[in-house]
Amino acid sequence: MRRKNFILTVLMFLFVSILSMAVESANFIMPNTNMKTIDTDFQEALKDYKPNLENVDKIFNYIEKNISEKGRAVFYSKLEKGKNEVIVTDENNNIIYIEILPEKLIKIIPHFKTKEMYQLKEGKTFSYIDYSTEMMGKNVIIKSETLLKNKMNKKDAIEILNKLRDSNSFTKNSISNIEYAKSECYDEEGNLLFTMKIKDNKVITEAQKTINENIIKMIYIVNDVNTDSGLMETYINGKLASIMKMKNSLPNGEAKIFYPSGKLLSIFTLENGRTNGISKVYYENGKIQAIYNFKDNVQDGEAIEYDENGNVVKKVLYKNGKIIK
Repeated sequence: MRRKNFILTVLMFLFVSILSMAVESANFIMPNTNMKTIDTDFQEALKDYKPNLENVDKIFNYIEKNISEKGRAVFYSKLEKGKNEVIVTDENNNIIYIEILPEKLIKIIPHFKTKEMYQLKEGKTFSYIDYSTEMMGKNVIIKSETLLKNKMNKKDAIEILNKLRDSNSFTKNSISNIEYAKSECYDEEGNLLFTMKIKDNKVITEAQKTINENIIKMIYIVNDVNTDSGLMETYINGKLASIMKMKNSLPNGEAKIFYPSGKLLSIFTLENGRTNGISKVYYENGKIQAIYNFKDNVQDGEAIEYDENGNVVKKVLYKNGKIIK
């Protein structure tokens, strides 16, 4: 059963990595939630927040005036938690406006400081943002550039702000207006944690780490601007190791694991991150090696193992993870 133990170990490793990646992806797209699990609290806190439209006027006037006169507009923002304020200043540290935030929202939003730059490229708004904040308990720096499909205007901005209370609507409206975007997230030592790209209404988040001298790269591909669902690809030392469907930030649906040669190693089904149903394991030559049955991540049902000639070498019946026959 050594082979079986190896397969189960690989599956568990991939589960942990994928869940971690899914949380990071969700946080990156909606950084102010800090963790997707507090999204409900975040949405509840937003009910008390009504953007000051006078401040929207001030920043738009500032951007348009500076782009017209200098070709670009640069300003800075920072959160003063003790005062429940977001302070926005120009390049000379003159205050452009101060936005008061509800206390509930202040408690959820991590600290942040930003430097923003706006300019026009062929009539379309291009922006660059250097964003210092906290994510998953760590201080991080996010460098982001975005090219909109058209020139940013006050009406569209106000409409998006008014949809802040509905995270799905807010994200959809934000992403659908983007022609191209790229963001990179670094830790305090300058190590790249992950990147995100947006193009053609598709969000692709990539993360890479080294584990036991192996380079693990994970790519989270989201379609239809649904940031909770998509496809997760895992690469080990540059070779595709697994493909898993994601829904609600958890593995859901068919999943496949591959040998370094690219041949199929295993195929199984996940429901909310748990293995359910039939799991098949293959020899590298494509012949079936084993068939297992799972229920909520534990073996439940018949387990059959085969040799490379297709002969049954072991047959066991499980119930709640225990052998009963």
